[in-house]
Amino acid sequence: MATDCFFRSLSHLADLSELLGLKDYMGVMMFITFVEAVVPESDERVRVTEEVFDGVEVVVYEPALQGGDRELRRAVLYLHGGGWCLGSTRMGPYDLLARQMVSELNAVVVSVE
Repeated sequence: MATDCFFRSLSHLADLSELLGLKDYMGVMMFITFVEAVVPESDERVRVTEEVFDGVEVVVYEPALQGGDRELRRAVLYLHGGGWCLGSTRMGPYDLLARQMVSELNAVVVSVE
């Protein structure tokens, strides 16, 4: 999967940076994941909203409504990796993955921060 490849490459880059004495491993990882952030926006196929559920930030991805379509849909609760210290639902690879799940599964995706 592209996300796995992305993070393995990031890890190697952070190792190299620490080996060269440029910056510590976690500092590099946090910087790069911060730079990777995007602002999730709706498009013609996916409606995106940022919500707070009981104090927890989430990004909700839904198929765009067509002609008043209000049918019930399955839901996917997506928890990104990072161990509560790295990454964000707003990172490009996670945003693309959520959009792909909405399109292919015709589901609502709730991506937890």
